[in-house]
Amino acid sequence: MSLKVRDILSKEENNQLSKLKIELLNAATIKEAKSIKSKMDRIVFKAKQRYYSNKGSKEQAATSFGLSNSNEPTLTISKRA
Repeated sequence: MSLKVRDILSKEENNQLSKLKIELLNAATIKEAKSIKSKMDRIVFKAKQRYYSNKGSKEQAATSFGLSNSNEPTLTISKRA
C-alpha cells in the first residue's frame, strides 16, 4: 500500500488546501499564484514533518521494546569532513 499526502493531512489541512486550490485557479497574476503555491507547500511540508516525527517516535518505541524487525535496512547519515 502506498501512502499519499492526502492520507496524512488533517481535516483542517485538507480544507485549507481545497480553498487554496480554488484561489490558485482564480489567481490573477503569477506572483499571486506563487504566493498561494507557497502556502500550499508549507501545509504539506508541516503534515509530512508531523507524519515522519510520529513515525520515528513509534519506531523508536518499538525498538526499545525489542519489536523492531532486524531484517530491515538501516540508514546511517554521517557528516562530511
